[in-house]
Amino acid sequence: GGGRVVVVPACIQEPLDALAEKLDRPAKITYADLVLLNWSVTSEGKTDSKGAVKPGRDTLENLRIHQRFLAVPAEEWFFKMHIAMEGEAAECISAISGGLCAIQQDNVPAVTSCLDSLCQGLRSLISCHPDPYPHSSRAELVLMRRLKPFIAPDASLKEFSCWVYAGHSALIPTLFMFLGVKKGKHCLQAWRENSVKYMPTEHRKFIGMIQSNVTARAFVKGKIMAKSSLRVHDIAVLEGSFNRCIEQLLRFCSRRSQLVCRCVPNVAQWFREVEMKQEAEFLTRSHCALLIGRKLLAPLNPEGGTSD
Repeated sequence: GGGRVVVVPACIQEPLDALAEKLDRPAKITYADLVLLNWSVTSEGKTDSKGAVKPGRDTLENLRIHQRFLAVPAEEWFFKMHIAMEGEAAECISAISGGLCAIQQDNVPAVTSCLDSLCQGLRSLISCHPDPYPHSSRAELVLMRRLKPFIAPDASLKEFSCWVYAGHSALIPTLFMFLGVKKGKHCLQAWRENSVKYMPTEHRKFIGMIQSNVTARAFVKGKIMAKSSLRVHDIAVLEGSFNRCIEQLLRFCSRRSQLVCRCVPNVAQWFREVEMKQEAEFLTRSHCALLIGRKLLAPLNPEGGTSD
């Protein structure tokens, strides 16, 4: 800080560079190091299909951080919350993976089911955020002041607030891409696109797979526009499931915004009134107009069809 330049000793920098090259990631401390690869569960907790214990909101008390980076009281709480969130995200990732397959197979009931599962997974992510918070916001403020020189030494506070919002996690980019949320030109969108290079290889591959497939929104819109044998009810149910996912994602992003405002209060007003306003706008615009409502208004169309 204060313009002081710290040169990392060669005995540390050289092996760090070599490791970064093998991992195909920049040679710096990232979200993967602090959260994804820095935990264990010390006793019974949630298990996956193979019986392995996994992190989650129900195992917070049993999570152990392997390496505490800073001697700050809020550090363990902050990273445990994100470890739990990544653990709860398994339901979302499974739903997205199933949704991609269902879209490729043009299976409307299966896509609807996957969207319903994704909606439930998003509710689990939201529940990882405390309401109310267990301590004063000053604890998070001190944590972020000490963490920033290591995580984002050259970033402005506005840029750092984007890190607090999304980290280098694949979670938010994956959700936005799969659902087909419209892209903006705001800082959060730029951060999402730039953060991919800091993610583990498998996470980048998954994002690449989503990018090469049809989005959920495009699939839903295609079914609305196409003249098919599908019942109006089935398409309306599909739309409803998609819109509920958008609504839950908006709630999740709102919780992330609240966290940013506590952690980086100096830019809280800017983040809330500029960044989150645009984020919410693009999410809201990604809703699909309900088909049933358009069908009810169909007699107003002189050609007898329905408008999109």
